[in-house]
Amino acid sequence: MHRFFSDWYRIVEFNITDEIYKKRENAVKKIISDLDEESLLKLISILFGFSTDEALYNTFIAYFRDEDNLFKSINNDFEIRILAGCVLASLIVDGDIDENYKDLISLAVLTTFFENNCRPCPLSGFIEEFNKYLWNRSRELRIIKKPEELRVQKLEFQENVSNNWSQAAAQFDLLKKSNNYLINKINDNQQRLIESFQIFSEELNVCWWIIGGSSNLLKKEFSKLKSSSPEIILAKELANFTEFNVFPPVFDSILRKVLSMVGVKYSGKQVFAEMINNVPEKEIFLIKDRYIINYCPIHYALNKAIESDDNSSWLAPVKKMFNMNPNALIECGSLTKQFYLESLLIKLDSKMQG
Repeated sequence: MHRFFSDWYRIVEFNITDEIYKKRENAVKKIISDLDEESLLKLISILFGFSTDEALYNTFIAYFRDEDNLFKSINNDFEIRILAGCVLASLIVDGDIDENYKDLISLAVLTTFFENNCRPCPLSGFIEEFNKYLWNRSRELRIIKKPEELRVQKLEFQENVSNNWSQAAAQFDLLKKSNNYLINKINDNQQRLIESFQIFSEELNVCWWIIGGSSNLLKKEFSKLKSSSPEIILAKELANFTEFNVFPPVFDSILRKVLSMVGVKYSGKQVFAEMINNVPEKEIFLIKDRYIINYCPIHYALNKAIESDDNSSWLAPVKKMFNMNPNALIECGSLTKQFYLESLLIKLDSKMQG
């Protein structure tokens, strides 16, 4: 159980009794143990309080009612959201699941949060936990691990053991262990080399992208980029260069640099709906991906906008889907970061889907 569970849960009820706390904690542990990875991912919708899988929602509530007959399932949205956040944060920190799923869940929480005034969220403690996990992962993935020296064990074979089966078996077992050691070390060193090449490839591609000063997708120099939405195009290109599940530690500085090269002020603000409407249709098709609807608000908005006959009919579906205000002012930098994170999430999901 996550070390901050009690502090987070006190957001709901400051004077929580030990008995109630223990019941909630037991339910959280059972959820982590019982639910499959796909269902755990869907708890993000409960955390943010918008449309979700009704069957999963009822299953989630049932765990707490089994522990506490007095648990409120009606008019208790805030506590339920807090508990969903406790499950997800505990899963990321202490859960025994594949690292790819931890990366996927953390990215999906950040993209669903949408770091700007469009999506205010009182659950900052949870968001910070996923942010911290991703930053640590970012550094961990990019540590260059040198191949280890292979130490071949010298085997002293005994002669004339054909009539002594126990000695023959011992010799064979020793040979097998030595062979397994070599195979494991060779495989480990191969993986280290692959990861090192990924690090070098990512750094070189980003370096040449910035030094070359040109868009790969639009085939134009940054200085001549007449795109109405360079924020979207540049975010997509950086995502294409990213070799790992998680962003490089300096991704924010990279985005600031390339935005300044195309004349976009990072802290400049625009109305979200206007920014979406300004994206040329031909560019939407350049960046169009199969996306996870629930966790990619900008991709969802772009697709709805291109399906609409005018510049306003797509606003209502987006507002309903993500409980956000399309007419809110957002920073150009926030939009760029958001689209970049969504693109990483889409890449990771595609990789895991095979």
